[in-house]
Amino acid sequence: MGAGFGTGLLACRAAELRDEGRGAAEATAVLEQEVQNLCEFFTVSDLMFLHRTGRVQAAAALVGTVLNLKPILRGDEEGHIVTCEKVRGRARAIANLAARYEKRAVHPELQRVAITHGDCPEDAQALAEHIRAIAEPKELIVCPHDVKRQVCCRFLCTDVSGKEHGE
Repeated sequence: MGAGFGTGLLACRAAELRDEGRGAAEATAVLEQEVQNLCEFFTVSDLMFLHRTGRVQAAAALVGTVLNLKPILRGDEEGHIVTCEKVRGRARAIANLAARYEKRAVHPELQRVAITHGDCPEDAQALAEHIRAIAEPKELIVCPHDVKRQVCCRFLCTDVSGKEHGE
């Protein structure tokens, strides 16, 4: 999802601005501000995926898998994937993502939230239910992504609060 889905959310926003009758210069200014406020957090169900992609050592992946650790990850400002937190169990990881939405979403009725998953539609649906229970966004998109061996749930939402996105 990363940059591709974030770009898609911004494209949807650009279409909204066009439909509101805003000119190109004004829409560009709005989008340049909003791009700074995109949030992305995700988790993976299998640490071996992170090992295969060179993000964790084999021993750490093995121990983490045995202990059922699920990292909460995000893309930082330079485009690197960094760990924010580690929780035990998939249900706690999904709840953690929802809590991050709750902490960051301002005026959720105006926001578009995207959840993607790789071969875990039940987890994505659980996250969507958590998000709706917290505060119904203007639009909630749930869809699979094309990295078939990666199992994750992610969300992006436009955060208009100016709150810090990092941990």
